[in-house]
Amino acid sequence: MQKKTKIGVGLGCAVVLMLSAGASATVTDLIRTDFYAGSGPVGVAKGDFDQDGDMDLAAVDQTVGGVTVLFNDGDAGYSMHSQYGLPAGMSGSSAIVSGDLDGDGDTDLAVAIGSAGFLESRVLIMTNNGSGVFTQSVFSTGYGPVDIAAGDLDGDGDLDLLTANYTGGSLTKLLNDGSGDFSTNSTVAARRNAQRVAVADLDNDGDLDLGLTWLHGAITLLNDGTGIFPAAGIHTAGTRPGGIEFGDVDADGDNDMVILDRTGGQAYLFFNSGAGVFTTQTQFAVATGPSAVAFADLDSDGDQDMAISSQSTAQIDTRINDGAGVFSVGPLLAVGALPMDILVSDLNSDGGLDLVTVNQTGNSVSVLTSLPCDADFTGDGVLDIFDVFAFLDAFSIQDPASDLTGDGIYDIFDAFAYLDLFNAGCP
Repeated sequence: MQKKTKIGVGLGCAVVLMLSAGASATVTDLIRTDFYAGSGPVGVAKGDFDQDGDMDLAAVDQTVGGVTVLFNDGDAGYSMHSQYGLPAGMSGSSAIVSGDLDGDGDTDLAVAIGSAGFLESRVLIMTNNGSGVFTQSVFSTGYGPVDIAAGDLDGDGDLDLLTANYTGGSLTKLLNDGSGDFSTNSTVAARRNAQRVAVADLDNDGDLDLGLTWLHGAITLLNDGTGIFPAAGIHTAGTRPGGIEFGDVDADGDNDMVILDRTGGQAYLFFNSGAGVFTTQTQFAVATGPSAVAFADLDSDGDQDMAISSQSTAQIDTRINDGAGVFSVGPLLAVGALPMDILVSDLNSDGGLDLVTVNQTGNSVSVLTSLPCDADFTGDGVLDIFDVFAFLDAFSIQDPASDLTGDGIYDIFDAFAYLDLFNAGCP
Protein backbone atom coordinates (compact mmCIF):
# COMPACT_ATOMS: atom_id res chain seq x y z
CA MET A 1 0.00 0.00 0.00
CA GLN A 2 1.38 3.41 -0.99
CA LYS A 3 1.50 6.23 1.46
CA LYS A 4 1.43 10.01 1.10
CA THR A 5 2.07 12.45 3.94
CA LYS A 6 1.98 16.17 4.83
CA ILE A 7 -1.50 16.76 3.47
CA GLY A 8 -3.62 16.13 6.60
CA VAL A 9 -4.05 19.73 7.86
CA GLY A 10 -4.56 21.24 4.44
CA LEU A 11 -6.95 18.51 3.44
CA GLY A 12 -8.98 18.99 6.61
CA CYS A 13 -9.31 22.73 6.04
CA ALA A 14 -10.22 22.19 2.41
CA VAL A 15 -12.93 19.68 3.18
CA VAL A 16 -14.46 21.78 5.96
CA LEU A 17 -14.40 24.92 3.82
CA MET A 18 -15.94 23.17 0.85
CA LEU A 19 -18.73 21.93 3.15
CA SER A 20 -19.22 25.21 4.98
CA ALA A 21 -22.51 25.76 3.19
CA GLY A 22 -23.04 22.16 4.16
CA ALA A 23 -25.85 19.74 3.97
CA SER A 24 -27.45 17.59 6.54
CA ALA A 25 -29.83 14.69 6.16
CA THR A 26 -31.50 12.12 8.32
CA VAL A 27 -31.46 8.50 7.30
CA THR A 28 -35.12 7.50 7.55
CA ASP A 29 -35.98 5.79 4.28
CA LEU A 30 -36.35 2.02 4.19
CA ILE A 31 -36.78 -0.40 1.33
CA ARG A 32 -39.87 -2.59 1.78
CA THR A 33 -40.19 -6.05 0.27
CA ASP A 34 -43.03 -8.50 0.96
CA PHE A 35 -42.57 -12.27 0.98
CA TYR A 36 -45.12 -15.07 1.15
CA ALA A 37 -45.56 -16.36 4.71
CA GLY A 38 -48.46 -18.80 4.66
CA SER A 39 -52.24 -18.41 4.85
CA GLY A 40 -53.24 -15.77 7.38
CA PRO A 41 -49.97 -15.45 9.34
CA VAL A 42 -50.26 -13.91 12.81
CA GLY A 43 -46.89 -14.42 14.51
CA VAL A 44 -43.22 -14.19 13.54
CA ALA A 45 -39.90 -15.23 15.12
CA LYS A 46 -36.26 -14.96 14.07
CA GLY A 47 -33.13 -17.09 14.23
CA ASP A 48 -30.24 -18.36 12.14
CA PHE A 49 -32.02 -21.65 11.51
CA ASP A 50 -29.62 -22.99 8.88
CA GLN A 51 -26.51 -21.61 10.62
CA ASP A 52 -25.20 -19.75 7.59
CA GLY A 53 -24.59 -16.50 9.45
CA ASP A 54 -27.73 -14.52 8.66
CA MET A 55 -31.13 -14.09 10.28
CA ASP A 56 -33.98 -16.28 9.04
CA LEU A 57 -37.68 -15.93 9.89
CA ALA A 58 -40.52 -18.24 10.87
CA ALA A 59 -44.22 -17.37 10.67
CA VAL A 60 -47.34 -19.14 11.95
CA ASP A 61 -50.80 -18.88 10.43
CA GLN A 62 -54.10 -19.01 12.26
CA THR A 63 -56.20 -20.14 9.31
CA VAL A 64 -54.54 -23.45 8.48
CA GLY A 65 -52.19 -23.56 11.44
CA GLY A 66 -48.96 -24.26 9.61
CA VAL A 67 -45.46 -22.92 10.11
CA THR A 68 -43.53 -21.25 7.28
CA VAL A 69 -39.75 -21.06 7.68
CA LEU A 70 -38.23 -18.33 5.48
CA PHE A 71 -34.52 -18.59 4.72
CA ASN A 72 -32.41 -15.45 4.32
CA ASP A 73 -30.30 -15.23 1.16
CA GLY A 74 -27.82 -13.04 3.04
CA ASP A 75 -29.27 -9.78 1.77
CA ALA A 76 -32.66 -9.91 3.53
CA GLY A 77 -34.29 -11.82 0.68
CA TYR A 78 -36.74 -14.50 1.81
CA SER A 79 -38.01 -16.10 -1.39
CA MET A 80 -36.89 -19.59 -0.31
CA HIS A 81 -39.09 -21.18 2.33
CA SER A 82 -40.21 -24.47 3.84
CA GLN A 83 -43.70 -25.16 5.17
CA TYR A 84 -44.74 -27.47 7.98
CA GLY A 85 -48.26 -28.64 8.69
CA LEU A 86 -49.54 -29.40 12.17
CA PRO A 87 -49.89 -32.93 13.55
CA ALA A 88 -53.21 -34.66 12.86
CA GLY A 89 -56.13 -33.26 14.83
CA MET A 90 -54.54 -29.87 15.47
CA SER A 91 -55.42 -26.54 13.87
CA GLY A 92 -54.90 -22.84 14.27
CA SER A 93 -51.48 -21.58 15.37
CA SER A 94 -51.61 -18.34 17.31
CA ALA A 95 -48.02 -17.37 18.25
CA ILE A 96 -44.40 -18.47 17.87
CA VAL A 97 -41.13 -18.04 19.75
CA SER A 98 -37.56 -19.12 18.91
CA GLY A 99 -34.60 -20.26 20.99
CA ASP A 100 -32.26 -23.17 21.64
CA LEU A 101 -34.74 -25.45 23.38
CA ASP A 102 -32.70 -28.67 23.38
CA GLY A 103 -29.28 -27.23 24.20
CA ASP A 104 -27.53 -28.34 21.02
CA GLY A 105 -26.49 -24.88 19.82
CA ASP A 106 -29.04 -24.24 17.09
CA THR A 107 -32.34 -22.36 17.11
CA ASP A 108 -35.58 -24.26 17.62
CA LEU A 109 -39.21 -23.11 17.55
CA ALA A 110 -42.19 -23.32 19.90
CA VAL A 111 -45.71 -22.66 18.60
CA ALA A 112 -48.87 -21.96 20.61
CA ILE A 113 -51.77 -23.95 19.14
CA GLY A 114 -54.96 -22.12 20.07
CA SER A 115 -57.11 -22.82 16.95
CA ALA A 116 -59.30 -20.20 15.34
CA GLY A 117 -61.89 -20.71 18.09
CA PHE A 118 -59.32 -20.88 20.92
CA LEU A 119 -60.31 -24.46 21.77
CA GLU A 120 -56.95 -26.23 21.45
CA SER A 121 -54.70 -26.71 24.46
CA ARG A 122 -51.27 -27.58 23.16
CA VAL A 123 -47.85 -26.26 22.28
CA LEU A 124 -45.86 -27.57 19.32
CA ILE A 125 -42.09 -27.93 19.74
CA MET A 126 -40.09 -27.89 16.50
CA THR A 127 -36.55 -29.16 17.09
CA ASN A 128 -33.92 -28.06 14.58
CA ASN A 129 -31.38 -30.55 13.21
CA GLY A 130 -28.91 -27.70 12.68
CA SER A 131 -29.62 -27.12 9.01
CA GLY A 132 -33.12 -25.67 9.26
CA VAL A 133 -35.05 -28.94 9.15
CA PHE A 134 -37.45 -29.40 12.06
CA THR A 135 -38.93 -32.36 13.95
CA GLN A 136 -42.19 -31.90 15.83
CA SER A 137 -43.41 -32.91 19.30
CA VAL A 138 -46.49 -31.82 21.28
CA PHE A 139 -47.10 -30.86 24.93
CA SER A 140 -50.22 -29.81 26.83
CA THR A 141 -51.24 -26.30 27.95
CA GLY A 142 -54.36 -24.62 29.26
CA TYR A 143 -57.24 -23.99 26.86
CA GLY A 144 -56.79 -21.51 24.05
CA PRO A 145 -53.11 -20.51 24.17
CA VAL A 146 -52.85 -17.25 22.25
CA ASP A 147 -49.30 -16.20 23.07
CA ILE A 148 -46.01 -17.80 24.06
CA ALA A 149 -42.74 -16.62 25.60
CA ALA A 150 -39.41 -18.33 26.28
CA GLY A 151 -36.94 -17.80 29.11
CA ASP A 152 -35.10 -19.58 31.91
CA LEU A 153 -37.85 -19.37 34.51
CA ASP A 154 -36.41 -21.75 37.12
CA GLY A 155 -32.75 -20.75 36.84
CA ASP A 156 -31.42 -24.13 35.69
CA GLY A 157 -29.76 -22.85 32.52
CA ASP A 158 -32.25 -23.88 29.84
CA LEU A 159 -35.19 -22.20 28.14
CA ASP A 160 -38.63 -22.79 29.60
CA LEU A 161 -41.93 -21.71 28.06
CA LEU A 162 -45.00 -19.73 29.13
CA THR A 163 -48.34 -19.62 27.35
CA ALA A 164 -51.14 -17.12 27.86
CA ASN A 165 -54.42 -19.03 27.55
CA TYR A 166 -57.42 -17.04 26.33
CA THR A 167 -60.21 -19.55 26.86
CA GLY A 168 -58.90 -20.89 30.14
CA GLY A 169 -58.02 -17.46 31.53
CA SER A 170 -54.75 -18.99 32.67
CA LEU A 171 -50.99 -19.21 32.36
CA THR A 172 -49.19 -22.46 31.57
CA LYS A 173 -45.58 -22.84 32.66
CA LEU A 174 -43.66 -25.56 30.79
CA LEU A 175 -40.33 -26.42 32.40
CA ASN A 176 -37.57 -27.74 30.17
CA ASP A 177 -35.56 -30.79 31.25
CA GLY A 178 -32.65 -29.45 29.17
CA SER A 179 -33.28 -31.65 26.15
CA GLY A 180 -36.43 -29.95 24.87
CA ASP A 181 -38.85 -32.13 26.85
CA PHE A 182 -41.60 -30.01 28.41
CA SER A 183 -43.60 -32.76 30.11
CA THR A 184 -43.31 -30.97 33.47
CA ASN A 185 -45.91 -28.24 33.24
CA SER A 186 -48.48 -26.51 35.37
CA THR A 187 -51.44 -24.29 34.58
CA VAL A 188 -52.58 -21.62 37.02
CA ALA A 189 -55.51 -19.24 36.93
CA ALA A 190 -54.54 -15.77 35.76
CA ARG A 191 -57.12 -13.42 34.27
CA ARG A 192 -60.13 -13.93 32.02
CA ASN A 193 -59.40 -13.75 28.29
CA ALA A 194 -55.61 -13.62 28.58
CA GLN A 195 -54.03 -11.82 25.61
CA ARG A 196 -50.23 -11.47 25.56
CA VAL A 197 -47.31 -12.49 27.78
CA ALA A 198 -43.74 -11.17 28.03
CA VAL A 199 -40.78 -11.95 30.31
CA ALA A 200 -37.99 -9.77 31.71
CA ASP A 201 -36.18 -9.13 35.00
CA LEU A 202 -38.43 -6.49 36.54
CA ASP A 203 -37.04 -6.31 40.09
CA ASN A 204 -33.32 -6.58 39.28
CA ASP A 205 -32.81 -9.81 41.22
CA GLY A 206 -31.40 -11.80 38.31
CA ASP A 207 -34.40 -13.94 37.43
CA LEU A 208 -37.17 -13.55 34.87
CA ASP A 209 -40.50 -12.08 35.88
CA LEU A 210 -43.55 -11.80 33.64
CA GLY A 211 -46.24 -9.48 32.40
CA LEU A 212 -49.65 -10.59 31.13
CA THR A 213 -52.36 -8.58 29.42
CA TRP A 214 -55.97 -9.62 29.66
CA LEU A 215 -59.34 -8.28 28.54
CA HIS A 216 -59.45 -5.36 30.98
CA GLY A 217 -55.91 -4.74 32.12
CA ALA A 218 -52.50 -6.21 32.84
CA ILE A 219 -50.69 -7.95 35.67
CA THR A 220 -47.01 -8.27 36.50
CA LEU A 221 -45.78 -11.26 38.51
CA LEU A 222 -42.38 -11.45 40.21
CA ASN A 223 -40.41 -14.70 40.14
CA ASP A 224 -39.10 -16.10 43.43
CA GLY A 225 -36.11 -17.54 41.54
CA THR A 226 -37.48 -21.06 41.17
CA GLY A 227 -40.17 -20.36 38.59
CA ILE A 228 -42.91 -19.59 41.10
CA PHE A 229 -44.65 -16.22 40.69
CA PRO A 230 -46.34 -15.24 43.96
CA ALA A 231 -46.52 -11.46 43.76
CA ALA A 232 -48.79 -9.59 41.37
CA GLY A 233 -49.23 -5.97 40.40
CA ILE A 234 -52.41 -4.90 38.59
CA HIS A 235 -52.31 -2.21 35.90
CA THR A 236 -55.02 -0.41 33.96
CA ALA A 237 -54.32 0.15 30.27
CA GLY A 238 -57.36 1.27 28.30
CA THR A 239 -60.37 -0.69 27.09
CA ARG A 240 -58.70 -3.64 25.38
CA PRO A 241 -55.06 -4.18 26.30
CA GLY A 242 -53.03 -6.34 23.93
CA GLY A 243 -49.36 -6.09 23.04
CA ILE A 244 -46.87 -5.83 25.92
CA GLU A 245 -43.10 -5.32 25.98
CA PHE A 246 -40.36 -4.47 28.46
CA GLY A 247 -37.34 -2.22 27.99
CA ASP A 248 -35.30 0.43 29.81
CA VAL A 249 -36.70 3.57 28.20
CA ASP A 250 -35.44 6.12 30.75
CA ALA A 251 -31.90 4.73 31.07
CA ASP A 252 -32.10 4.17 34.83
CA GLY A 253 -31.07 0.52 34.71
CA ASP A 254 -34.42 -1.23 35.08
CA ASN A 255 -37.06 -2.54 32.70
CA ASP A 256 -40.05 -0.32 32.04
CA MET A 257 -43.27 -1.57 30.43
CA VAL A 258 -45.42 -0.54 27.49
CA ILE A 259 -48.93 -1.89 26.88
CA LEU A 260 -51.01 -1.26 23.76
CA ASP A 261 -54.75 -0.57 23.86
CA ARG A 262 -56.06 -1.98 20.58
CA THR A 263 -59.52 -0.43 20.84
CA GLY A 264 -58.50 2.97 22.17
CA GLY A 265 -55.43 3.37 19.96
CA GLN A 266 -53.18 4.26 22.88
CA ALA A 267 -49.79 3.22 24.23
CA TYR A 268 -49.51 3.11 28.02
CA LEU A 269 -45.97 3.50 29.34
CA PHE A 270 -45.24 2.40 32.91
CA PHE A 271 -41.98 3.44 34.58
CA ASN A 272 -40.30 0.92 36.87
CA SER A 273 -39.15 2.04 40.31
CA GLY A 274 -36.40 -0.59 40.17
CA ALA A 275 -38.14 -3.13 42.37
CA GLY A 276 -40.76 -4.22 39.86
CA VAL A 277 -43.21 -1.58 41.07
CA PHE A 278 -44.68 0.60 38.32
CA THR A 279 -45.83 3.77 40.04
CA THR A 280 -45.57 6.32 37.24
CA GLN A 281 -47.55 6.07 34.03
CA THR A 282 -48.00 8.08 30.87
CA GLN A 283 -49.94 7.46 27.68
CA PHE A 284 -50.04 8.73 24.11
CA ALA A 285 -52.11 8.13 21.01
CA VAL A 286 -50.71 5.82 18.33
CA ALA A 287 -51.91 4.66 14.93
CA THR A 288 -55.30 2.96 15.27
CA GLY A 289 -55.50 -0.75 15.98
CA PRO A 290 -52.03 -1.26 17.49
CA SER A 291 -51.25 -4.98 17.55
CA ALA A 292 -47.64 -5.42 18.68
CA VAL A 293 -44.65 -3.37 19.85
CA ALA A 294 -40.88 -3.78 19.83
CA PHE A 295 -38.19 -1.71 21.55
CA ALA A 296 -35.03 -0.93 19.57
CA ASP A 297 -32.58 1.93 19.04
CA LEU A 298 -34.05 3.07 15.73
CA ASP A 299 -32.10 6.33 15.45
CA SER A 300 -28.74 5.05 16.76
CA ASP A 301 -28.55 7.48 19.67
CA GLY A 302 -28.20 4.87 22.40
CA ASP A 303 -31.74 4.72 23.79
CA GLN A 304 -34.78 2.53 23.24
CA ASP A 305 -37.30 3.73 20.67
CA MET A 306 -40.57 1.99 19.75
CA ALA A 307 -41.88 0.34 16.60
CA ILE A 308 -45.62 -0.38 16.77
CA SER A 309 -47.55 -2.37 14.17
CA SER A 310 -51.01 -1.01 13.34
CA GLN A 311 -53.69 -3.42 12.11
CA SER A 312 -56.07 -0.71 10.94
CA THR A 313 -53.66 1.43 8.94
CA ALA A 314 -51.23 -1.27 7.70
CA GLN A 315 -48.30 0.73 9.02
CA ILE A 316 -45.46 0.73 11.50
CA ASP A 317 -45.82 3.69 13.84
CA THR A 318 -42.32 4.66 15.05
CA ARG A 319 -41.77 6.65 18.24
CA ILE A 320 -38.42 8.28 18.99
CA ASN A 321 -37.12 8.41 22.56
CA ASP A 322 -35.39 11.54 23.86
CA GLY A 323 -33.37 9.37 26.26
CA ALA A 324 -35.55 10.06 29.28
CA GLY A 325 -38.59 8.07 28.19
CA VAL A 326 -40.37 10.89 26.38
CA PHE A 327 -41.39 9.81 22.89
CA SER A 328 -41.94 11.97 19.82
CA VAL A 329 -43.68 10.97 16.63
CA GLY A 330 -41.44 9.25 14.09
CA PRO A 331 -42.06 8.16 10.51
CA LEU A 332 -45.09 6.04 9.58
CA LEU A 333 -43.92 3.11 7.46
CA ALA A 334 -46.29 1.24 5.14
CA VAL A 335 -46.44 -2.56 5.41
CA GLY A 336 -48.73 -5.37 4.25
CA ALA A 337 -52.41 -5.69 5.12
CA LEU A 338 -53.37 -6.38 8.76
CA PRO A 339 -49.96 -6.56 10.47
CA MET A 340 -50.26 -8.68 13.61
CA ASP A 341 -46.71 -9.00 14.93
CA ILE A 342 -43.40 -7.14 14.65
CA LEU A 343 -39.71 -7.71 15.26
CA VAL A 344 -36.46 -5.80 14.83
CA SER A 345 -33.13 -7.30 13.74
CA ASP A 346 -30.17 -6.79 11.42
CA LEU A 347 -31.36 -8.86 8.47
CA ASN A 348 -28.83 -7.88 5.80
CA SER A 349 -25.74 -7.85 8.04
CA ASP A 350 -24.99 -4.18 7.42
CA GLY A 351 -24.91 -3.26 11.10
CA GLY A 352 -28.23 -1.41 10.97
CA LEU A 353 -31.60 -2.42 12.34
CA ASP A 354 -34.29 -3.65 9.99
CA LEU A 355 -38.02 -4.16 10.65
CA VAL A 356 -40.37 -7.07 10.01
CA THR A 357 -44.14 -7.36 10.28
CA VAL A 358 -46.27 -10.43 9.66
CA ASN A 359 -49.47 -9.54 7.81
CA GLN A 360 -52.57 -11.70 8.25
CA THR A 361 -54.65 -10.48 5.31
CA GLY A 362 -51.58 -9.93 3.15
CA ASN A 363 -50.38 -13.54 3.68
CA SER A 364 -46.91 -12.08 3.95
CA VAL A 365 -44.04 -10.72 5.94
CA SER A 366 -43.00 -7.15 5.16
CA VAL A 367 -39.23 -6.73 5.41
CA LEU A 368 -37.99 -3.14 5.69
CA THR A 369 -34.25 -2.71 5.33
CA SER A 370 -32.24 0.47 5.65
CA LEU A 371 -30.61 2.08 2.66
CA PRO A 372 -26.83 2.40 2.96
CA CYS A 373 -25.32 5.85 3.46
CA ASP A 374 -21.58 5.72 2.82
CA ALA A 375 -21.05 9.33 3.92
CA ASP A 376 -22.45 8.69 7.41
CA PHE A 377 -19.04 8.00 8.99
CA THR A 378 -20.35 8.32 12.55
CA GLY A 379 -23.09 5.78 11.89
CA ASP A 380 -25.66 7.79 13.84
CA GLY A 381 -28.17 8.04 11.00
CA VAL A 382 -27.60 11.80 10.62
CA LEU A 383 -25.41 13.35 7.93
CA ASP A 384 -23.65 16.42 9.37
CA ILE A 385 -20.27 18.05 10.07
CA PHE A 386 -19.39 15.35 12.59
CA ASP A 387 -19.25 12.85 9.73
CA VAL A 388 -16.68 15.09 8.05
CA PHE A 389 -14.57 15.09 11.20
CA ALA A 390 -14.92 11.31 11.44
CA PHE A 391 -13.77 10.95 7.83
CA LEU A 392 -10.77 13.19 8.48
CA ASP A 393 -9.87 11.22 11.60
CA ALA A 394 -10.01 7.98 9.62
CA PHE A 395 -7.97 9.54 6.82
CA SER A 396 -5.29 10.78 9.21
CA ILE A 397 -4.56 7.25 10.45
CA GLN A 398 -4.99 5.73 6.99
CA ASP A 399 -8.02 3.71 7.98
CA PRO A 400 -9.03 1.65 4.91
CA ALA A 401 -12.57 3.01 5.30
CA SER A 402 -11.27 6.40 4.15
CA ASP A 403 -9.72 5.05 0.94
CA LEU A 404 -12.88 5.85 -0.99
CA THR A 405 -11.25 5.56 -4.41
CA GLY A 406 -10.09 2.06 -3.53
CA ASP A 407 -6.63 2.52 -5.03
CA GLY A 408 -4.66 1.97 -1.82
CA ILE A 409 -3.44 5.58 -1.82
CA TYR A 410 -4.62 8.15 0.72
CA ASP A 411 -4.75 11.46 -1.14
CA ILE A 412 -6.90 14.41 -2.17
CA PHE A 413 -8.95 12.23 -4.50
CA ASP A 414 -10.36 10.38 -1.49
CA ALA A 415 -11.47 13.75 -0.12
CA PHE A 416 -13.15 14.60 -3.43
CA ALA A 417 -14.88 11.22 -3.35
CA TYR A 418 -16.13 11.93 0.17
CA LEU A 419 -17.38 15.37 -0.88
CA ASP A 420 -19.37 13.75 -3.67
CA LEU A 421 -20.93 11.27 -1.24
CA PHE A 422 -21.72 13.95 1.32
CA ASN A 423 -23.25 16.37 -1.18
CA ALA A 424 -25.36 13.59 -2.67
CA GLY A 425 -26.92 13.17 0.77
CA CYS A 426 -28.48 10.05 2.20
CA PRO A 427 -31.52 8.19 0.90
